[in-house]
Amino acid sequence: MRYGVWMVSANSTDAKREGSRGSRAVVKSKILKCRECNRYTLKTICPACGSEALNPRPARYSPEDRYGVYRRRMKKFYDDRQT
Repeated sequence: MRYGVWMVSANSTDAKREGSRGSRAVVKSKILKCRECNRYTLKTICPACGSEALNPRPARYSPEDRYGVYRRRMKKFYDDRQT
C-alpha cells in the first residue's frame, strides 16, 4: 500500500479470521481538497471558507464501466439545467 491508511473493521473476530488487515480493509486518502476555494486540507471541513472538502483523486477507471451510461446521463442532465 503506497497511499492512505488501512481502516480495519471494529469486529476483532473478523480481523483474526481474515488476517491482520481484516475482511473490510479500506484505503482512505489523507489529503482533501476544498470545493469552493480549491485549497488542500486534512480536515473534512475547510478551515479557510467552511465548505466541504472532498477527495481530489478521480475514481478508478475500468473499461467495463457498468454505470457509465447513467453517470453520463446525469452529467448531461445537470449541465443542461445550469445553462
